Amino acid sequence: MRTIQLIYFLFTSVLVYSQIPEPNSNPINNPNSKLIISKIENATLTIKLDTLNGQSYYQRGMLFLEIDDCKSAIKDFSKCIIFFPNEFAPYYYRGGCYDRLNQFNKSIEDFTKVIELNPQFVFGYMDRSTIYTEIEEYDKAKSDILKTIELKPKWTVSYSNLARVYDKKGNEEKAIENYNYAIKLDPTNYLAYNNLGYIYFQNKKYDLAISFYSKAITHLPNYFNAIRNRADAKFANGDKFGACNDIKMAASLGDPKAKRLTSQFCKY
Repeated sequence: MRTIQLIYFLFTSVLVYSQIPEPNSNPINNPNSKLIISKIENATLTIKLDTLNGQSYYQRGMLFLEIDDCKSAIKDFSKCIIFFPNEFAPYYYRGGCYDRLNQFNKSIEDFTKVIELNPQFVFGYMDRSTIYTEIEEYDKAKSDILKTIELKPKWTVSYSNLARVYDKKGNEEKAIENYNYAIKLDPTNYLAYNNLGYIYFQNKKYDLAISFYSKAITHLPNYFNAIRNRADAKFANGDKFGACNDIKMAASLGDPKAKRLTSQFCKY
C-alpha cells in the first residue's frame, strides 16, 4: 500500500490543525512505537472523560495510523466525521485506511467526498486516481491525474502516474514520454527511472533497462526493488555474476524475494 502524502493546510471551522503528519511508512520498525502507544492510551482517557470531543477522535486516529492500525483509525475518523461532517481531513485519512485494507469502493467514496468538500485539494484527486488505476478504471484515473496537472502543473508525481496509466493501457510510447517528462521536472525521481527500466526490460532492451535501474539506485541506494529488477535484467543479459551480486545486495537490505533467489541461484 502506498503511504499517504505529507500535506499542510488549515481547516476553516473549529477543527483546526496547522499540519497533518504523514503516517509512518514502516510502522513495525518505528522506534517511537512505545511512545505512540502511550499517547494512544492518554488520548483514550481523554475521550472517556469527554466523548463529545471530536478533535480527540481525530488525534487518536492519526496515532493509530502511526502504528498501522487502520481498523482502529477508521473507527476514530468515522467518529470525528459525526462531529465535523464538512471537514475533509477525516475523510481523506479514512480513505487512505480503506485503501490499505483493499476496500477500494469505500476508499473512492471518501476521496470523492474530499474533492466535493475541497475541489482544489490536489491529493484527493491523486489518491483517487491511484485506486482507479489499481482497479483498472484507467479513463477515470487519467481524468483525475489531468486534474492534478491543472492544479499543480509542475508536479512530477502526476506525470509518473499518468505514465503508469498509459503503460497499463498498452501505450508504451506515451508512457515513456511522460516518465521522461517526470524526470525532467525532477531528475531524482527514482520511481520514474525504475519504471522506465521495467518497460525496456519487457521489450528485451536489457542494456537500457540496466541503465535506468542503475539511475534509480543512484538516487535511492537502498531501493531494493530496483536492485532486484536490475538483477533480472543482468540475468537476462547473460551476466549471472553481476545479477547475483545485485540479488545479495537486495537481500542484505531486507528484500524477502531476493533472499529466496539467493538460496536458489546464488549459493556461491
